[in-house]
Amino acid sequence: MEPENQTIEKSGENMLWIALLRAVNVGGKNSLPMAELRGLMKDSGFAQVRTYIQTGNLIFESAGASAEDTNERIASLIEENFAFRPAVLSLTISQLEKIAAENPYPAADPKSLQLFFLHEQPESPDLAKLEELKTASELFSLEGRPETPWRPDAGHFVPADSEICA
Repeated sequence: MEPENQTIEKSGENMLWIALLRAVNVGGKNSLPMAELRGLMKDSGFAQVRTYIQTGNLIFESAGASAEDTNERIASLIEENFAFRPAVLSLTISQLEKIAAENPYPAADPKSLQLFFLHEQPESPDLAKLEELKTASELFSLEGRPETPWRPDAGHFVPADSEICA
């Protein structure tokens, strides 16, 4: 998932990362106290750990690991300490900025624009079914980075990880 010609952000020997955790603190399930998560991350060698509200999304520094290794470390840490294993997607700041710059709907209202992160490109997305399910004002795109579908008019639609995008 590393983009070509990427500039890696470094603070000393550490890279600055953002980790997105799926289905954390939602509907009373997968409870993950942020203060405890920050402490566990720090105790496990991550530096400058911050969280964003109660979502489980993290900003941190870590040395020398790949995104896949970082995802695995975080998922395992949570599983060992909180008895559930969330999907984790780690990105550098420059990767996230590049994704935002590739927005296929630059004129869309940012308040209703949604971006989904998939761990891999869908092998055979059912585009006809997606077209059938969307409302008249909704659009979607699987163009650009294959693992980042966009929706500029987010209403009631289908989750990006559903079998339709399999």
